[in-house]
Amino acid sequence: MTGVAQATRQLYARVRESHDLFIRLVDAAPRTPRSLPAGTVVAIAPAALYKQYRRSDADGRRIREVADKFGLATETMPLKPIGSLDENASMILRWLHGCQYDNIVLVSLSKGSSDVKKALAIDCEAFRKVSVWISVGGLLDGTPLARWVLSNERLPAAFRALHRIRGVDLRFFEDVDRRTGGPLDFELVLPPHLRLIHIVGYPLLEHASNWLSRVLYRKLSEDGPNDGFMLLEDVSRWPGAVYPVWGADHYFRMAGDPKGLLERVLCVAVEAGVGGGLDA
Repeated sequence: MTGVAQATRQLYARVRESHDLFIRLVDAAPRTPRSLPAGTVVAIAPAALYKQYRRSDADGRRIREVADKFGLATETMPLKPIGSLDENASMILRWLHGCQYDNIVLVSLSKGSSDVKKALAIDCEAFRKVSVWISVGGLLDGTPLARWVLSNERLPAAFRALHRIRGVDLRFFEDVDRRTGGPLDFELVLPPHLRLIHIVGYPLLEHASNWLSRVLYRKLSEDGPNDGFMLLEDVSRWPGAVYPVWGADHYFRMAGDPKGLLERVLCVAVEAGVGGGLDA
């Protein structure tokens, strides 16, 4: 595990260096917007199981709280908590085509980002009113844990049994299987007007918040540095700006209060939506 810890520190340092201008832009941003463009909505694409595990913030509660503080309208896209990529991508596109707001700041969490990626691949034109996309712990390339969760090993079997008791079918993991030729094995292509912000945690094993987080982190560490659910090496291939958060896990759990960072990132996003300097 020492090797993974060192590799995680090195990867975090490289990301901070390569995205230094954007990180400084966010760090210097106010915690309330200087102006609010009319007709703006913060649209949330929630994570998988967001109805079953609300305490994990899979439904974007913290983002809604920040947007409410700013006086921004918020809407949660009605995605299926265990829906397939095709099902949820269709729901995203339907919501976008029916949206009455002029400017959309889209925030996606975990698998919600997978669903957005799929929707973009199907109908890029539907995103014409989305000025900024904020992806928090986005599973844009999937996770190697999918094969393990669906395997016949002892712990995954117990894990699946627990979810069956709660009425959860974990076969949706097949859609986030990180493998060559898998459902997410295609390039993310953004329309020219759309700016993308990634918020990504860079934790060590000691930052895992519970026993399951530690189990998942250890398992995924066989493949390299990770946030407890996805491989961090994938981030280097993604378009957009990255804000790395040391010690935060996949669901943005961390020792300190993340509210200040979320406020600054949303401020940057709102201002970018009316021609601000996100490209810095």
